[in-house]
Amino acid sequence: MSSSTLARIAGIKSKLKPAAINLNSNAPITGGYSILRANSLGVRISANSRPVLSARTIRSPSRERRFFHGLIFVTLSPDTPPLDEFLGEIKSTLLEVMAGDGRLKLIGYQRVKYKTNWKAYCDNDGYHAPLLHRAFQLLNWQGGKGRQYATEERGHMGFESELTVASGGDMLRDPSIIEFKGVDPSKGSRVIELFPFFIATKHLDSINLRFAIARSVDETEVHYAYFHHLDDDAEMIRHRIRQASNLLGPSGLVSMEDASIFHRIHVGNQTPGNVTFQKGVTSRDKLSFDFKQNDETGNLPRWEYYRRIMGFAREVV
Repeated sequence: MSSSTLARIAGIKSKLKPAAINLNSNAPITGGYSILRANSLGVRISANSRPVLSARTIRSPSRERRFFHGLIFVTLSPDTPPLDEFLGEIKSTLLEVMAGDGRLKLIGYQRVKYKTNWKAYCDNDGYHAPLLHRAFQLLNWQGGKGRQYATEERGHMGFESELTVASGGDMLRDPSIIEFKGVDPSKGSRVIELFPFFIATKHLDSINLRFAIARSVDETEVHYAYFHHLDDDAEMIRHRIRQASNLLGPSGLVSMEDASIFHRIHVGNQTPGNVTFQKGVTSRDKLSFDFKQNDETGNLPRWEYYRRIMGFAREVV
């Protein structure tokens, strides 16, 4: 990706669709929650000819609803634990992504289909960003100190890191696209993944919730929803809109390589052989939750949970 390409991307006006979005994700895991939408939005949930869901239609006795600072969690399983237990340690990071109080308003969304299996979409590791995303190198943008952690029961993942200032912003037509106008740089970058399908990110001033749907074995659909805080002034709202999809959207200047690598992983998984997580693995028989910021091992707890609830036998090595 050339510097001229980056400059053109940074100068694009954000083309976000208005709020009319299907965010329901029927997770293929029993005893869990699906996250429907941000409660504070008043957003009508619809998608083409699919049935329209509303607060009225999800009040059936067979559906249990729980709320977390604007997010609605819904479960169809009587075995699902209370929401506090389900979220575990991830609650504090999720609250930071939701701007501390969940008083958010939808500014737009994008919907994209990745040619990959949902499991490849779910995997993440702390070291991939500077290796995969060329923009970090071109902008001389290094990550700050932070931590990675996972909840013990279901393997929800959390990433917390400080913000650093990109020193190569002068190559962009409009460097303001990568400005941070928040208050505390130590809370400038947050990512959480709730197994199996929900991702929430706050990077710089962009607040982004991602709702994924497994459309087939070979295709995963992801809805990127972008928000501003209700206390934002007009200038801050405009800044968040411009930064939203231009920075971390499906074709954002930082994250545009994701679609390609998801598909490459999916194709590679069809070939003979085994793939193993290595960085940070201390034992082949026992899970460790002592992760370093850039270890791969944060992925292991959720796949161990998946293996257990699916009844897959552990192979003897």
